[in-house]
Amino acid sequence: MEKTKVFDLGSVREVCWDMQFAEEAEGISLNMHKLVRKNIVLTCDKPWEGSTCGYISLMKLGDTFRMYYRACDGLLAGAEEKEKKEQDGPDFTGCSDALKSTICMAESKDGKTFNRVNVCKFEAYGEKETNIVFRDTEEYIDNFSIFCDKNPDCPADEKFKALRYTEGPEENHLAYYKSPDGIDFTFDRILPVEGKFDTFNVTFWDEKTKQYFLYTRNYHKQDGRTTPRREVDIVHDVRDVHVATSKDFITWKDHGRIDFGAEAEDISLYTNGITQYYRSPNMFWGLPVRYNDRVVDRDNFKYLTLPRMNRYESLDKLGREASVVNDAVLITSRDGIHFNRHDEAYVTPGCENGSNWIYGDCYFAYGCFETESDFPGEANEMSLYSGHGYRTRPLEITRYTVRLDGFFSWHADYTGGSVLTKPFTFSGNSLSMNFETSALGHVRVLVCDEAGNPIPGYDSGLVFGNSVDRKVDFEKEVKLLAGKAVRLRFEMKDSELYSFIFE
Repeated sequence: MEKTKVFDLGSVREVCWDMQFAEEAEGISLNMHKLVRKNIVLTCDKPWEGSTCGYISLMKLGDTFRMYYRACDGLLAGAEEKEKKEQDGPDFTGCSDALKSTICMAESKDGKTFNRVNVCKFEAYGEKETNIVFRDTEEYIDNFSIFCDKNPDCPADEKFKALRYTEGPEENHLAYYKSPDGIDFTFDRILPVEGKFDTFNVTFWDEKTKQYFLYTRNYHKQDGRTTPRREVDIVHDVRDVHVATSKDFITWKDHGRIDFGAEAEDISLYTNGITQYYRSPNMFWGLPVRYNDRVVDRDNFKYLTLPRMNRYESLDKLGREASVVNDAVLITSRDGIHFNRHDEAYVTPGCENGSNWIYGDCYFAYGCFETESDFPGEANEMSLYSGHGYRTRPLEITRYTVRLDGFFSWHADYTGGSVLTKPFTFSGNSLSMNFETSALGHVRVLVCDEAGNPIPGYDSGLVFGNSVDRKVDFEKEVKLLAGKAVRLRFEMKDSELYSFIFE
């Protein structure tokens, strides 16, 4: 076996979301695990909320789950109503001229049901006790993403950062707002980065590389050229995601479009939601929305009716508002620039219910929460959130769950398989793994030397069960190998391996 680079795994969790850490694999495939829809956590039915609420930001503050979202009502009008709106000028159904859209806040103690926080900062529709934390009486708020800065050198008055799309007379801008408490936001400056910005733009601090990552909305032509900001053709140009990095949130390095590889199909992506996986700094993930105008398949729309609108008959007058459909795909990366995109849909609009299969489906919140299982004694899981009923009824923010580390796994069927990792060093006293087997299946772990030969005393035997954190027992102590170049061989049958970690 050729000598290969030795990786320093340290005590960081290795999630099995790709095969990059595997040097040899036989009978093993990468298995994607879909979300499970659970419950409605908040219905946006206050007078200042409505059907076009969304663009949700999540953060955990102490023992509190916090959610920010754009609140606005913009019911999808029928053709006659749209004609009247175009004649009368711009308007937003259900919103007063002084309150076209706002940013609201809700909190939860369990991540399963959310309550509005009455910050009593802004009055709306005669109500003084509202959960509105930001509004603009002059300009519509298309998006306003918020995150809590984990940079230890972040100034106290910038602990919470927000990004907002603004439209100037000559070009679009990405505006930066700061806040000490996540309630009072003030404009600070325009960020000098590339993008069109008219969707959810997101950023976060990466402690591993000591820099901020910023992902923005942009467009490019069919031949790959980036579209100038004021020359966007929303019908023919391809929607994409640009990435930039910064050490200080002031000076930025542009890396261009995120890279899916030369062979990847050029697909329009809308929101991106890219962030770092909270259980492993080695991995980034996102749930971008795919944008597809299916007007050429218009015969389908006679079956996809929506409230107050004959969608099939209104296609010519409503245009893409009636013909675009969305779903979400799962993307992962180890450096935040080069991504694996799995082109099988991760989430679809779901079973037809009269308010879906339309522009605005599958917009997921930025981030996720770790929440307790609904079943006593079972392990925590990840909760993700998306809106249902976009532009057709008061938005229902809905919770989905997936196993911890469980977007993907290394899978072996009943005939069995094995994986030999690349060589690495580690720190820690024990090895634990997140795995699942059938009653007849198993995972066997062998610690090998750098050449791939099993080391005596480090054979786990056949391990079975289903645990997100099971210690792997060996005859000898794992800590005796810390700092030495080793490999792991996983021999598997009818089983899934989600992650492993030396602690």
